[in-house]
Amino acid sequence: MNNLLEDIINRLKISLKVFETTMDSADVIIIPGGSHPQLMGSAAELFHQGFAPYIFPSGGSTPSVKTTEWEFLRSIGIKLGVPDSAILREDKATNTFENFCPLYTELG
Repeated sequence: MNNLLEDIINRLKISLKVFETTMDSADVIIIPGGSHPQLMGSAAELFHQGFAPYIFPSGGSTPSVKTTEWEFLRSIGIKLGVPDSAILREDKATNTFENFCPLYTELG
């Protein structure tokens, strides 16, 4: 059994390719609507690393959370040390296109 497992792992290593890329700074970190806390966790980490001065969590009402997806993600961001002034607001969208219209208007 152990040899079989090692063989499978070795075959996977051959078929997997790992790519490393560098990221340049950005104007804003975008989080499309979603009620997954890890989305804001990753965005907050990038924010604290100086990747961008703003985070744009987006999303309106959903049965997944008690408030809006935006408020849900905002509260997590604040708990993770992201200043309220760095969190842009969009809490009315019902689809991805609507998510980004306010961002385009706000950042021009």
